[in-house]
Amino acid sequence: MSDIIAFLKDHWILTVLGIVMLWSRYRMKVQAAAMENIPGSLVKKIESDAEWKDMVKQADGKIILVDFYATWCGPCVRAAPIFAKISQESAKLNIELWKVDVDGPHTISKRESVSCMPTFKFYRVSNGSMVELETIQGWAEQTVRTSIAKYTVSSKIKEEK
Repeated sequence: MSDIIAFLKDHWILTVLGIVMLWSRYRMKVQAAAMENIPGSLVKKIESDAEWKDMVKQADGKIILVDFYATWCGPCVRAAPIFAKISQESAKLNIELWKVDVDGPHTISKRESVSCMPTFKFYRVSNGSMVELETIQGWAEQTVRTSIAKYTVSSKIKEEK
């Protein structure tokens, strides 16, 4: 026991760094779980390229809003519950909300040229392909809400014609 105490005294900086790293890793896991398990959320998490392609096929004629996020990103963590609430509020509109973890084992975020987190991208799905409408970098709730209103109203107008 005295050897352990002597080691900790001699290497106190390493001990503190080790504790900080363990705490940080634990916090990231807790944040990730909190971001994923929001009660009532209608956000669809996309975890693979194949799932992305399947979801695109199913979303023909819809507006898609994708949240490209990272579990270690503070603004992403703060945005997650609000994004989930927006998904509930938008349930009757012609829009789907998706989430893609940029650190996931897929190439979606690279293919979609995501370079900062969070990034929100609006798409229109037509005939099995996605047309990018707008990109919002960083968390700006009012900008996201305004764009949802803009694209869902324009899709309603097209349906009526």
